[in-house]
Order: sequence, then structure tokens, then C-alpha cells
Amino acid sequence: MIDRLKRLLDGVSFHRGLALGALVGAAIAGSTIWSRLRGERADEDRPTHS
Repeated sequence: MIDRLKRLLDGVSFHRGLALGALVGAAIAGSTIWSRLRGERADEDRPTHS
């Protein structure tokens, strides 16, 4: 019984870690995309001197 409970809790821990890693990865990717989009818009707003 204790072994089954331990395996169940280890599985939950693994899935929690997996979900947390996915969320962190998505946040990093979203932040990168957002900063690139803002950078492109900032470049368009700057006047060019030729």
C-alpha cells in the first residue's frame, strides 16, 4: 500500500514539474515574441536619415 502511494505521489510530482516547465517555456517564448514585435514597431517609428 505504501509503495503504491509513493509511486502515485512521485508521478504527481513528475507531472507537476512537467507542467511547470511547459508554462515557464511558454512564458519565455511569449516574452521573446513580444519583445521582437515591439522592437520592429520601434524601428518603424524612427525616422530614417538618408
